[in-house]
Amino acid sequence: MKEWLQKQIDTGFNDLKGLSISAHVPVQDQVINELLAQALTGLSSPAAPSVSKAPDLRSLVQFVKKAEVHAKDGALVIDVDISV
Repeated sequence: MKEWLQKQIDTGFNDLKGLSISAHVPVQDQVINELLAQALTGLSSPAAPSVSKAPDLRSLVQFVKKAEVHAKDGALVIDVDISV
């Protein structure tokens, strides 16, 4: 799956032209705390070599047409529109 996703990213999602995704993603504070802890740990120690390289998700930013973050019912919510 990782290889397929990386291929799609590398080719600008040519196989999925016309795809449009709108998502409403509630993110509980526990998840945010875990992500922050991982990010801070990564800043303080050198990156360990990875056996299975994860896809480069930074290149997905070009497909994000709208992204909003707000709080609702005790959770951060990310509303995002993605088009390729």
